[in-house]
Amino acid sequence: MRRYDCRRLSALALAALALPARAAAPLSLLEEQVTPSSAQVSYARGADTTDRRLTVTIQPGEEGYPGITLTPAGKVWDLSAYGHVEARVRNLGTKPVTVCLRVDDDGDWQANPWNAENLYLNAGATGTVKVIFGHSFGYKPAYALKPASVTKLLLFAGKSKDVPQSVRVESLAAAGEAGEKPPVDPKSIRIAPPGGVLLSASGGVAMLTETKDLTAVWSGPKTNGTVRLALASGKKEGTATLKPAVRRWTLRDGNQLVATLRNDGPAPLAVRLSLANDGTQTDPVTAELAPGKRETVILPFASKTLWDGNDKKSGTHFASDRANAITLALTSAGADGAASLTVEHLAVSTPAPLPPAWLGKRPPAEGDWKMTFQDEFDGTQVDTNKWSFYGENYWDKVSHFSKETTTVSHGLARLRFEKKRGHHNDDPRRPESDYATGFLESYGKFTQRYGYFEARMKLPTAPGLWPAFWMMPDRGGSGPQWQRSDTKNGGMEFDIMEQYIFGFAFFCLNLAQNGVFG
Repeated sequence: MRRYDCRRLSALALAALALPARAAAPLSLLEEQVTPSSAQVSYARGADTTDRRLTVTIQPGEEGYPGITLTPAGKVWDLSAYGHVEARVRNLGTKPVTVCLRVDDDGDWQANPWNAENLYLNAGATGTVKVIFGHSFGYKPAYALKPASVTKLLLFAGKSKDVPQSVRVESLAAAGEAGEKPPVDPKSIRIAPPGGVLLSASGGVAMLTETKDLTAVWSGPKTNGTVRLALASGKKEGTATLKPAVRRWTLRDGNQLVATLRNDGPAPLAVRLSLANDGTQTDPVTAELAPGKRETVILPFASKTLWDGNDKKSGTHFASDRANAITLALTSAGADGAASLTVEHLAVSTPAPLPPAWLGKRPPAEGDWKMTFQDEFDGTQVDTNKWSFYGENYWDKVSHFSKETTTVSHGLARLRFEKKRGHHNDDPRRPESDYATGFLESYGKFTQRYGYFEARMKLPTAPGLWPAFWMMPDRGGSGPQWQRSDTKNGGMEFDIMEQYIFGFAFFCLNLAQNGVFG
């Protein structure tokens, strides 16, 4: 009889348990039941049983999102062993086409229980569109799809206007490991300068990457020290560009760049300073420096030209959360072009505001003004004769208004945003979402046609929020709010203040035609 060493077998068993789990083999979904979305859409399989590819043809028509729906033979697909669904598609048409792949589960339709991604294809091109569970449209975190309860897949295009659209679905499969996460997009990487300092004698995060017609000498390593820029012999102009070591800086904690520059050469020098992100830059500023002169130069992020809705070029287009280049252009006024500049300090900051003396006391124009609405939030509760906690959320699908996130104390109304699942307006009959936000509006309690409107508020700094101070129309009479507050046919929306802080979540103080003076 053969003998076995149980101790050795136990060790082997334990070692086997410690091995990482293998990803499940891809599961083809191409042969499932197919239903066209309308009479505009037709489909065909391959010519024989070995070719199961789907050719989908969309005729011109009025349908907004024509395509096909694939459903399982049973009630649902259990795709819990996988991390994504992907489709390989070829554009057989004569014009570019955008193909959307959507994966739905059996959740409440009001919660938009799906994930989706788009694929843009030129005529004749082939590409793969992949939906990672829990992510949508650029692999951003989205609805928490239940892979064990997938009810259907949708493949659709945009409206077919003048010529037919045709795509061939060459493969459609569930694949990847369960719990798959999208790869980090290098473009999403941001470097936040500690204390807002980009360059100084004691540290910084700027790195010199490009020079033209000048030399650069650092006092220390390229991310720790000052930098001296000297024009090349015989040159009267030159440029140097400082860039982050990785991708972009996020400079949203300030609204201006402050540069300390010193002319340490023998000739007068003009320095032109600008800050850019992906081809868009701030309005440049220029400083004239005599030999030996040190100067602090302020570069505002805002444009000198105020925004005009009729002129797309007006206003600022610079995005401070994705800055990627500081450029210094040197011009020498000396006869031989000899010139040099030391960049001693670069930092972002926000200057202290200088409010006018009349602010909070009266409107900026003289006249017989009368106070018509005022709330200093002196009590411990919201004055419901003036304000409502609840209203319709026309702006997003991820947040809900809740009474619990708006409080009053010490002369302040605090509107809090938090990750907290709940029903919109605290009403169990309304849809649920994962984020609760504070909200105040005076709809149905106060209206005023003309006047001066003023509010004092402290804004959040966390990314993903969108605080706002609005005036919305109220046509009066009876009817639903969306009709009374409709901005069409002469109804005006006045956005007194909005601060978009990079993200999708919504946080709003909405004053519906509220006034201070009339």
